[in-house]
Amino acid sequence: MIMSIAGIWQNEYGSRMTLTVRGSVVEGVYASTTGSTGEFSVTGWACENTATTEAGQPVALSVKWHSLVDGIADASWNWASAMGGQVSIFDGREAMVLSHFMIASRSFESLCKHGLYIDKLTFYRISDVPKPVEKLNFIEAKAVDPISGSWTASDGSQMDISVQYESEYRLGRLSGFLHLDGAKLVLSGFTDVKAEDHQLELQATSIVVHNTHNNSTMALGGFLKLKDGVLELQVLTNQTTGSEVSYTQNQISFLRFNRKV
Repeated sequence: MIMSIAGIWQNEYGSRMTLTVRGSVVEGVYASTTGSTGEFSVTGWACENTATTEAGQPVALSVKWHSLVDGIADASWNWASAMGGQVSIFDGREAMVLSHFMIASRSFESLCKHGLYIDKLTFYRISDVPKPVEKLNFIEAKAVDPISGSWTASDGSQMDISVQYESEYRLGRLSGFLHLDGAKLVLSGFTDVKAEDHQLELQATSIVVHNTHNNSTMALGGFLKLKDGVLELQVLTNQTTGSEVSYTQNQISFLRFNRKV
């Protein structure tokens, strides 16, 4: 049985993810065939246990929908996605089943209004050898991004977020920590660094976390409301289940963060 999720995965829409794995850290490229076509950056986490019929392998992925290849810009280039679920074994075949938060921070004419959209995606491995993934160059932000800093929620959860800008200013990569239930968890993800430039009220943000204390992952997706300075995130907690009860793999919750003073 293949232990790592490294490789190429394809979903029911024909979109493909090329994923590389180092320890529990996932990096890759998403090649979309729906909405805007192009190639898009992926980052995330995968627990290091092997997926079996008795216990799946939790995964959380963040995608930023600003194309890394030439193309015509549209509203979706401001969007992001947070995906969470697990790799399970069904009838001897690996399936990466992910709940998907599509974070549409601006309306896309003829497609959808701005908002948070939920879908379920099932990816099957088509190769266990990933193609080489171009390493992006990130630099320190010249100015403080609106999402940088410390945030606190009413339940006591806290986040410390730093932002690095991709050198061609296509996306922002997040790093920092989520303080949750007494644990300090490393976070990563993406945010839309062009929201203010495009005079948007919402800054699409996708955050992913690996909780090594209970072998789970978290995918947080939502918006920084730029006028109010409030960060609102839907949360998917992705736990290990057996294939026969995989419908309980995701638990959803909500967190509203205010800037810590």
